Amino acid sequence: MPNLATGILVFFLTLILTTSSSFSGQSLLADKTIVIDPGHGGIYPGAVHNGIREANLNLTVALKVRDRLVAAGATVVLTRTSDTNLAAPGASLADDLQARVDVAKAAGADIFVSLHANADEDVNTAGVIGFYPTGRPDDLARALKEGAVQETGAVDGGVRPANFYVLRNSDIPAALLEMGFLTCQAEAAWLSEDDYQNHLADGICRGLSAISDHIRRPGTTRALTCKTGECPCRFHATIWLRLFFHRRLPACIHTHGGRRTKRYRPCPSAASRLYFGSSFCGS
Repeated sequence: MPNLATGILVFFLTLILTTSSSFSGQSLLADKTIVIDPGHGGIYPGAVHNGIREANLNLTVALKVRDRLVAAGATVVLTRTSDTNLAAPGASLADDLQARVDVAKAAGADIFVSLHANADEDVNTAGVIGFYPTGRPDDLARALKEGAVQETGAVDGGVRPANFYVLRNSDIPAALLEMGFLTCQAEAAWLSEDDYQNHLADGICRGLSAISDHIRRPGTTRALTCKTGECPCRFHATIWLRLFFHRRLPACIHTHGGRRTKRYRPCPSAASRLYFGSSFCGS
C-alpha cells in the first residue's frame, strides 16, 4: 500500500522548494495532435467521495492540460468540454467509450490520454497510477505518472497493464492516468485545490513533452544515414532495427533508389528512411 505519510511530506517539501512549477512551451509538442479524454461525464459521474464528483475533476484538469499544450504548440482535442456523456441518449456505456475512441481516430491523433480519479475500500490508499494497454509498451503511462508525481509530490502508485475499453481499442499510443484517490480524505482535499490541479496539469504536460519525441503517427518518417553520408547497408540496418526493437519503437527501414524501392540495398547513394509503423519489421 502506498505510504500516505511519506506522500504528505514530499508534497509539502515540493511546494516549499519549487519556486516555479509552470509548464513552459516545448517545441517537441509542436507537431503533435493529442486527444485528452476527461473520463465519465453526464449520466456517468464516476467516483463520488469526499464532496468531489470525479467527472467534474477530470474535466477541470483536462482543460488546464489543454491550455498548456496549446500554448506549447500542440493541437489538442478534448473528447468533451462540458458535463455530458458522448453517446446518444439511450446508448450503452460501451457506446459512450467507443465515442471517445472515435474522437481520436477522427482527429488523426498521435496520442490518447484519459484522465480519471480513483477510489478504494481502504481510505488510506493514495497515489497516482498510470495504466497502459495490456501487451503494449508502458512508456506513455510511465511518463505521465512520473511527471504528475514529480510535480505534485503525490504517492507513486506505479504503472500497470489494463484492458480498459479506451486503451485496448485505441490504435495509437494510449494511457489512462488515475490522478489520485477520492476515497482518501487528504488526497481528495489536495485534488480539490486549484493550485494542486495546476501542478498536476504541469506534470502531465511535462510527461507528454518527455515522451513525445519517441511517439510518431504511423506513416511519418525520419531520415537515417551512416557516418559516410550514405544510407545504411543491410548489416547496419539490422543493428538499428534491433536497437529500436529493444527500445520498443516499431520500425522498418527502406532504402530508395530512383523509381525502385528495396529493403537493405547495400549502401547506395540515396535517401534512407525509417518508417514507424504498427509492427516490428526485422531482418
